[in-house]
Amino acid sequence: MVKEASDIVDVVGSYISLRPAGQQTFKGLCPFHDDHRPSFDVDPKRGRYRCWSCGKYGDVITFVQEYEKVEFAEALEILAKRAGINLEKKENLVQNRLRGSMLDSVRWASDQYHQCLQESPLAAEARSYLSSRGLEDEIIRQFGLGFAPRRGDWLLELAHNDGVDVGMLEQVGLIGRKTDKPGLYDRFRDRIMFPIRNVLGNTVGFGGRIMPSSPFIDKAPKYYNSSDSPLFSKSEQLYGIDQARNSIGKVGYLAVVEGYTDVMMAHQMGVGNIVATMGTAINARHLRQLRRWTSKVVLVFDADAGGEQGVDRALELFVTNDMDLAIATLPEGLDPCDMLLNDGPEAFQEVLKGAVDALEFKLSSILAEISRDGASVETKRKATDSILSVLARIPVESSPSSQLKMQLMLGRIGKRLGLSDETLKSRVNELRPKTESRKVDTNIINTTEESRRAKPVPEEKELVEVLLANPDLVFRARQDLSIDDLNHPGLRQIVSILFDLLDEKRTPDLDAVRARMGDSPIGSRLLDLADQGRRNPEPVTWYGNILERFNERKVKPVVRVLQDQLHAANDHETAMELLRKLQSRSVGSGSVPTPSRLDGGH
Repeated sequence: MVKEASDIVDVVGSYISLRPAGQQTFKGLCPFHDDHRPSFDVDPKRGRYRCWSCGKYGDVITFVQEYEKVEFAEALEILAKRAGINLEKKENLVQNRLRGSMLDSVRWASDQYHQCLQESPLAAEARSYLSSRGLEDEIIRQFGLGFAPRRGDWLLELAHNDGVDVGMLEQVGLIGRKTDKPGLYDRFRDRIMFPIRNVLGNTVGFGGRIMPSSPFIDKAPKYYNSSDSPLFSKSEQLYGIDQARNSIGKVGYLAVVEGYTDVMMAHQMGVGNIVATMGTAINARHLRQLRRWTSKVVLVFDADAGGEQGVDRALELFVTNDMDLAIATLPEGLDPCDMLLNDGPEAFQEVLKGAVDALEFKLSSILAEISRDGASVETKRKATDSILSVLARIPVESSPSSQLKMQLMLGRIGKRLGLSDETLKSRVNELRPKTESRKVDTNIINTTEESRRAKPVPEEKELVEVLLANPDLVFRARQDLSIDDLNHPGLRQIVSILFDLLDEKRTPDLDAVRARMGDSPIGSRLLDLADQGRRNPEPVTWYGNILERFNERKVKPVVRVLQDQLHAANDHETAMELLRKLQSRSVGSGSVPTPSRLDGGH
């Protein structure tokens, strides 16, 4: 319904300039690469776009996903709002309303905190503190900073006066329940409030920085985050991503720092490709989000904080994710905010440009350690193990690209340390956790998972094509085939989702599958598979042919066994029984002896 209501020319034309090119297509400069001559076509009849230069291809939903850097569900929501369509369904109406109420409550609280900081005498000291940190009024407004007064019932009182649901404020972690006696209290007190926004700019939580002069400073943490909720999870949120997303294309990477004020000062100084984690080390969830915008991430460490643990974690992430991770180290004693204020944005940008990949950073540290005068053999062994133990934590059954990265990394390590690849491979396997080491041999680093690398057989690929293009055939396939009949993991996942949708009495169509596939790599190919399926004018006949090939694939091994048994049979009765079985199962998999030939042999 949303797609039908979203004319692709109208939607794409609201983002980029399009002009007619013939009777059925429109052309423009591709927004996904540095396009100087129009190579971007939009076909309203087919509802597709394609860039003939960079290869980007898809429908109106894919375009919004790619341009806004959001997932399928978020792109659908953007288009639905644009078309004035309510996406709420009976089965998730309560959940959607709850999320909407939570967003409204957080938005209301953010407005109260911000207004307090801007106008209230209670926030005079907070305004002075932010000014002393060099943050200007414009950047404070841009990031929506606020202040939570020292009183323990300030927000509670405002909520009662404005008729705001206090229970909802409790659910989003702004109001707490007393443990020693009945009653509620404000969870954030005497703190600068940093609204945490998602990529669409909606506030989903807060980070609170306690005032240096607060009487609570010795009893409470310096920074305090909203509790986890359906809106907010500190282990995957990135502060400033809504502000940074538009700057990435200009520089080609995102830099990750540690503090809110670091992000704000960078943006104030014109360095816009900066985000921060929520007081946690960068993890795979963060990378999953970052990968939407860029394939390169620079981690910025203070000189005294960029130690072993952070670099080791970056190395592990580098190998297991399809991204480039580099390390930038600041001058000793400076954080990004201080450096920007003291030395200016140019010096900070030079630090970012000088970032080295995580492996090189680690290797340089090791070489410095083992080259010191008097370094013993044991010292050198421990230093070498410190980098190999990171690689040993990578799962054995990692992706082919991860395996290749590991191979290249081992080659670089061997070259720098003067050790052979075989020695390094053997040591990595020795350092693996015991539960994994039993699964592997000394050549495990050379192996890959064949099922992931192999191309799908034609009948499996065609099955997915015909089902995505013709949802009415999914019911037949559900009866004729089992998930176990497919070997390719990606295609198997698609068919499994189609069957699940059917079992749930939902329409098993392309967009329903896309919604469930999320950021899966094969999910981006769903449109191609469906379009290929639509090119066949006789889908029912095609499906029948595909089914025959699946059945033939099942029968062939049985036929082969029966043929072997037949040739080995020593008596006529056994041979005739095997022949009858063979003829009933044979589907042209080979020559089958006739009864006359068999009798003649006796």
